Amino acid sequence: MREVNAAWSVLSDPEERRRYDASIAASRTSVTEQPRRAAGSASTPTPRTAAPAETARSDGDTEDLVGRGLRLVPAAALLFLLLGIVIFTAFAAAGGDDAPTTTVAPGTLAAGMCVRVDRVLTVVDCRDKHDAIVATIVGISRGCSADTAVYTIDAQRVACLRPTP
Repeated sequence: MREVNAAWSVLSDPEERRRYDASIAASRTSVTEQPRRAAGSASTPTPRTAAPAETARSDGDTEDLVGRGLRLVPAAALLFLLLGIVIFTAFAAAGGDDAPTTTVAPGTLAAGMCVRVDRVLTVVDCRDKHDAIVATIVGISRGCSADTAVYTIDAQRVACLRPTP
């Protein structure tokens, strides 16, 4: 962290950055020019040394990569957790497998009607096989009696269904 802070202090100050860039350029020039001067011939090709950014990764750099990878693990775990919550919420909002929905138009469900309850609530003829009889329709705040099952019609009303034997 000290190295990062030191680098930031140099790079954030324009004057210090210019001096740093000039020293890097001078060191690159001096490394490539010295062998030419020593050989005495400008036509002799000079091997160019690799700049620091072009060198192979050392073990310390590998450790830095592992450290960065480990820092990403909590973020990835959080992402998967949030994704799981979204998926769970989507299925829960659907009402699950046992939440019936009505196939009748609003206002057509009335007390005394026979209904089948699967994934949908369907009004049927009472002579046909049916699961329940609508005992009453009440406001959602009033509730149904203990011997009936509650079926939500809309945001304001529920149907109290009396199961048939």
